[in-house]
Amino acid sequence: MSKRVILYCRVSSDEQKNDRLSIEHQERALRSYCESHGYEIVGEPYHEDYSAKDFDMRRPEIKRVYEFCKRNTGLADLVLFLRWDRYSRNVEFAFTYKRLFMDELGVEINAIEEPIDFTATDWPIWLSIRCGVAHTEDIKISRRTQEGIHEHLMRGEWCGRAPRGYRNIKANEETGADHYIDIDPVTAPIIKKVFAQVAEGIEAPMSIKRRLLPQASKSSFFKMLRNCFYIGLIQVPAFENFPSREVKGKHEPLIDIETFNAVQDVMDGKRRKKPKMHKANNPNLYLRKYLVCPICGHRVTGATSRGHGGHYDYYCCNHDHKHLNIRAEKANDAFTMCQD
Repeated sequence: MSKRVILYCRVSSDEQKNDRLSIEHQERALRSYCESHGYEIVGEPYHEDYSAKDFDMRRPEIKRVYEFCKRNTGLADLVLFLRWDRYSRNVEFAFTYKRLFMDELGVEINAIEEPIDFTATDWPIWLSIRCGVAHTEDIKISRRTQEGIHEHLMRGEWCGRAPRGYRNIKANEETGADHYIDIDPVTAPIIKKVFAQVAEGIEAPMSIKRRLLPQASKSSFFKMLRNCFYIGLIQVPAFENFPSREVKGKHEPLIDIETFNAVQDVMDGKRRKKPKMHKANNPNLYLRKYLVCPICGHRVTGATSRGHGGHYDYYCCNHDHKHLNIRAEKANDAFTMCQD
C-alpha cells in the first residue's frame, strides 16, 4: 500500500533569493520523489516563509500541518520535506515535534535528502546531528551578527532604525551600501520643541506628549527623553567581557547638552518649576511691602473694598485685621508728611 504524504516546504526571508532553497524548487523535488516512490500526495503543499529556529506562532504552517493530522487521523502517513534544516534548526523542538507527530499521531516525519530510519535504535543520534548542525550554524551566525553590531556601535555607527527626529539614509540605493543617519527635517523640529518644553519643567511631560506627539506610546516617549543619541552619543550595551558604555556617534546632535540635562532633572523629579501668578500692583498700596503691624510685628498687606458707590483701599495686618485696619489714603498722606 502506498504512503499518503503531506508536503511541507519552508524558506526564511533571507533565503528567498537562493534558487536552490526556493519554495518552487523544494516542491518540485518533493513531487518528483513521491512520483518515483509511488506516494500519494494529500492536499496541497504547505508553504512556510518563516524561520525554523522554533515552533512558536511564527511557524503557522507547521502548526496547520499538525492540527490537520490531529483532526484527520489516518488520512496521512508521512510529512515530507526537502532537508532537516527545512523542518527545524533547533534540536529541542525537533525532538518535541517528532514526539507529537510520530508518537502521538502516528504520522512519520522525514526528509528526502539524508532520511532517518526511525525503526533503528540510533535514530536519536542522527536526528541530533541533522538538526544540530543547522542549530550550530544559527548560533555561529547570531554570534557573528552580535560581534558586527557591537563593533559598529563602538565606532559610533548606529545600527538599526533611526530614532524619532532622524532618518535612515542609503547613500547608494542600488547596492544598499553606505548607510548613515541624518536629521529628519519634518520630525526634528517637533522633537526639539518637546525637549525644550519638558526642560522648562512647567508642564507635565505627558501633557506635552499629548499635544506634540500624540501618536507616540507612553513608553517610547519616555524612552526618547532618556536617549543620549539626541546629544550625539550612542549607548553601547554590555557584550561578552566588554562593559556597557557611551561613545561619540557619527551622527549630528539634535539637542544641546544643557537642555538634555535639564530634561533628565525633570524626569528624575529634581526640577519642577511652577509659574508665578503675580497680581497687578495697586499704586495706592505702595507701602504694604514696608509696613509692619505695631501690635504683632507681622507684615502689613493691602486690600480694596467696595461700598458706598466707590472703591476704597486699606492697609491691614496680615495676621489679624483687628490689629490694624487703616485707610490707605490716610497712611500714605502720613508717610508723605514724614518725608517732608
